[in-house]
Amino acid sequence: MPDIQFDTYYRYDAITSFLQDWAARYPNLCRLESLGQKLPLPKPTLHRMLQQLIALDRQSLELAERTARSQRSLYEAGRV
Repeated sequence: MPDIQFDTYYRYDAITSFLQDWAARYPNLCRLESLGQKLPLPKPTLHRMLQQLIALDRQSLELAERTARSQRSLYEAGRV
């Protein structure tokens, strides 16, 4: 995995490669998720995935997900 330089502007493909490498190398510390697709502007052929890298230890991540599901359930039931 190449080192990322913070004084360099990276293109979409390079950033995606960095994120995928980190998620593969450190599955207990981070996870790569899709947020959907970018609107195809200005060129209709550019449908790029918006991604986020979640960086937490696995136990904290599972706790955050359980809390989010619980809060969503309360909201949907009209209790919040």
